[in-house]
Order: sequence, then C-alpha cells, then structure tokens
Amino acid sequence: MKALLLAGGYGTRLSPLSDIFPKCMMPIHGRPLLDIWLDNLLSNHNIERVLINTHAKSNFVNEYLLNSSWKNSIDIVHEDQLLGTAGTILANKSYFDNKEFFVAHADNLSIFNMDRFIKSFNSKSKNIIMTMMLFKCDNPSLCGVVKLNANNEVIEFHEKKNNPESNLANAAVFIFDTKIFSILEDLENNVIDISIDVIPKLINRINCFENTTFHVDIGNILSWNMANIDWPNSNNNFENRDVWKKLLEKNFL
Repeated sequence: MKALLLAGGYGTRLSPLSDIFPKCMMPIHGRPLLDIWLDNLLSNHNIERVLINTHAKSNFVNEYLLNSSWKNSIDIVHEDQLLGTAGTILANKSYFDNKEFFVAHADNLSIFNMDRFIKSFNSKSKNIIMTMMLFKCDNPSLCGVVKLNANNEVIEFHEKKNNPESNLANAAVFIFDTKIFSILEDLENNVIDISIDVIPKLINRINCFENTTFHVDIGNILSWNMANIDWPNSNNNFENRDVWKKLLEKNFL
C-alpha cells in the first residue's frame, strides 16, 4: 500500500511558530512532525512508499527530506496552488497504482496500530469506500464529529457544530478504496476538501477505527504545547537529528 502525507498547509493558527516553521515541520521534543510520520509509516511492512505534497515553505521541507534517511522511500510533489486535501488525492491518482491507499494530515501527531487500522478497512462491507480514524476529543465543537450505527459506520457527520451529540472526531487519517476516484471526478472541481466536500457525500459508506492510543491535532499553539507535554515517545535522539540540526542552524542562526 502507498501513502500520501498532506504537508502543504500554512498553519496560520500556529502563528508566530508557523512564521518560522512549515506546519508539517513543527517540532515535538525537538523532532519535526513529518519525520515522526515517516518513521511510523515506513517502519511498517504495509506501507511501501510515501508521497508528500508541499506548498508553504516548500524549500525548507524539501531540504530536510532530500537529506534525510527517508529520501529513497519518498516522492515529493509541489503544488503551486493548494488543491485541497482531496484535490491532491485526485491529482495524483496514478501514483496509487489502482490499489487502496493511506492518507493522513501530516500536521497531526498520532500513535496507532497500523495493522488494526488496515484490518478495519479489510473487514468493511462492500458499499464502504473509506475507513476513517476517530479519536475522542475534549472540544468536539471544534472538530468534525460522527454518529455511528451498530456496524461502526458513519450515519451522521457534523463539522464544527455547536453542542454536538458525540465526541468521536475525525482524526484526518484515512484508508481509501479506489472507488473514491469516481466520487472525486464527479465533483468536477480541482480544489476539493475531504471534510467539506467528500465526507458528506459518503454518509453510510464510511466505516471507522478508533485510535485509543494517542492523537493530537496540532492546530494551534495550545495543542502544540499539549502534544509536547503528553507525547509518550519523547526521545529526540532520532536518526535524522543531525540533518534537522543543520537545517535549523542554516535558517535561524
């Protein structure tokens, strides 16, 4: 299975940090988010290769990736204009070789069991197109929350609703069946968002996997701080530490 990490966002709510770092490179205990994702994905036998889209501060991201230990296992695609989370999927349709594929927002910090996640996808009913990762959130009115049926399938989805009935939220981590491409093509738009444009069209066609291990959406300064406090894998002696250190010295000293 191939994977796509969505890494082109600006991270405006993370200012002033995002004035310095690309959103996908926010440091967690001195280690960039994108490196944590690549380590988790490429150390798993189910993921053969990872595509990374870039836009904001792309030179910074490229320099890190192309000097990292991941350089032979990744592909980078630059977007002059952001295509939206689902627009990037559609634009890179051929990359996935007509097979199911993994997608995640690289600005989240997640620890989960990939084998169990894939098992949830493989055990889906025939009408299901997407498996969505969920997490229990403390502020569900700030998230996209779901209501599930007895088969763990989405029957309602509400994006940032006041007083939502559920605290099970979209973790922005997915596995897609190739049938998703006909859905995206029918939208007849180049800029498409998964949460706004796609999920509402897939009600009753999404099954779910709940991440009960660890998940934080690094969307603002508070959540970034909380991630640094709570992340259980806080060892920053990672393989690409010297690459990261040299990049920081080059740009900020």
